[in-house]
Amino acid sequence: MLNVYKKNKNNGFTLMELLIVIAIISTLGLLSFPMYTHFYKTTYAGSDAIKIENLLKRTRQKSLSSINDSSFGVFLNRDDAKFVFYQGSSFETREVNMDQEIIYKLSLVSPAENVDINFLSGQGFPDKEQIFLFESDNGDIISIVINKFGGIFLE
Repeated sequence: MLNVYKKNKNNGFTLMELLIVIAIISTLGLLSFPMYTHFYKTTYAGSDAIKIENLLKRTRQKSLSSINDSSFGVFLNRDDAKFVFYQGSSFETREVNMDQEIIYKLSLVSPAENVDINFLSGQGFPDKEQIFLFESDNGDIISIVINKFGGIFLE
């Protein structure tokens, strides 16, 4: 009878084949690491900017809906690196118990001073136009623009 099933003595990978595969995977990992860190930093910076943009949009929405028949605003405190959401016609005359703070980790380039932006009750128009410029850890410039009609844009 003929033996159809022959035993093959090569039942696995050689040591050289395994070393080549490990070298290829390691090289791909080393090449992708800089791209991953860039992606992580960009995403991290973007999420911080998105939080600030959402705070500004929420402030405008609250002013549009005239909650408590009041205006709402955002105060940028450069010294403490935070945005303060408040209820009232200005930061000085606000309802302190309604304050909410967002601490930002991006480097603020502009404006150079504290800024108080108040959105008119029922209309949502800001009392001033403003551009916030932030610099991320990798040097990218992120801007948040508030136009005279209350439009808030992340660029």
